[in-house]
Amino acid sequence: MTGMVNRQITPSIDIDALATRIAKTQPQLSDLNIEQLEQLCRIMTTQRLSDELKYEVGIAGIDYSKEKAVFLKSISPNNSLSTKSAYKTGLRKLERYASQNEIKLLATTPAQADQYIYSLRKEGRAAASIRLDVSIASSFFTFISRRHKAVSNPFRGTRAKPSNRASKTTVIPTDEEIKVILNNVPPLEKAIITCLYSRGFRIGALPGMTIWGTKFNARSKQIDIAGEIPQEAIQAIKEAGLNSHKPFADFTSNALKTRVKKQMERLFKAGLIRNQYSSHDFRHYYAVAEYKKNKDIYRVSKLLFHSSIAITERYLKGLGVVEI
Repeated sequence: MTGMVNRQITPSIDIDALATRIAKTQPQLSDLNIEQLEQLCRIMTTQRLSDELKYEVGIAGIDYSKEKAVFLKSISPNNSLSTKSAYKTGLRKLERYASQNEIKLLATTPAQADQYIYSLRKEGRAAASIRLDVSIASSFFTFISRRHKAVSNPFRGTRAKPSNRASKTTVIPTDEEIKVILNNVPPLEKAIITCLYSRGFRIGALPGMTIWGTKFNARSKQIDIAGEIPQEAIQAIKEAGLNSHKPFADFTSNALKTRVKKQMERLFKAGLIRNQYSSHDFRHYYAVAEYKKNKDIYRVSKLLFHSSIAITERYLKGLGVVEI
C-alpha cells in the first residue's frame, strides 16, 4: 500500500534453545588452535589487568587520614583515655611497619598481615599486647571494609597471632535448653533468665533497671545503658508479679545470681541440661544468636554495649563464632 513503511519483523529468539546449544557445543582448550589460544590469553590478560586497575582505583579513592579520623571518633565516648590512646598507638605501629616495608596499608594482604604479627613477636612483646595490636588492626580493617568494597580485612582468620592459652572453654545453652529452663524454673527466676537471654543483660544491670513501656534504662559496669526491652521479658516480669517499672529493685545482683545458680544446679542434677550454666552464659547465648542473624559485628557491639568493636571481635572469637 502506498505510503506505508515496509517493516521487517525480527523473529523471536528461543533463549532456552540457545542456552542449551551453547552449553552442549562449548569447546575445550584442546579443541582450540594456536591462534584461538593466543586470543584467549589476550582476553584473560585484559580482564586481569582490568581487575587490578579497578582495585587500584578503589584503593586510591580512599582518604586514609579521613577514614582513620572517623574510625577513632567512632570509638564509644565511654572509652577511657587509655583505651583511645591504645587505638591510636596500635594504628601508628601498623602505619610505621607498612611504611618501612613499602606496603600500601589499605592494600595489605593476609600474608603481609601475618608478617606484621611475626615482627611484633620478634620485638619480644608480650602475647597479650600482640593480641591487642592485632585486634585494633582487625577492627580498623573491618570498619574500612564496610565503607569501601575495595578493602578486605587481612587479619581475619590469621594463625600468626599468639593464642590465649589461659582462656577456658565457654559453654552456651542451646535453644532447646532455653525452652527446658524456662519451663522448669519458678516465675522469678524465669523473669531473671528471660531478661538475660533475650536482651543480653549482665546480671549486675538488673537491680537498677527501670522500664518505661518497651524502653529500659540501667547501669552496667559503670556505664549507663538504654534501649528496647523484648516483649517476652516484659511478659515474664508481669507473670512473676514484679513491679513493672523497677522489677528487680528489691534484689542485689549477688542475690539474683545465686537464684539462677541454684536453679541451674537443680536442673543439671536432674539431667535436664548439659551444664550448670551461669547467669553470664545467657548473655553469651544472646550474643551468639544475634551475631548469627547477619554476622554484623557492629550491630552486636551496640546491642552488647561494648566500648569498642575490638572488644566485640575478641568476645565473639572467645565464643567460637568468629575468627580474628
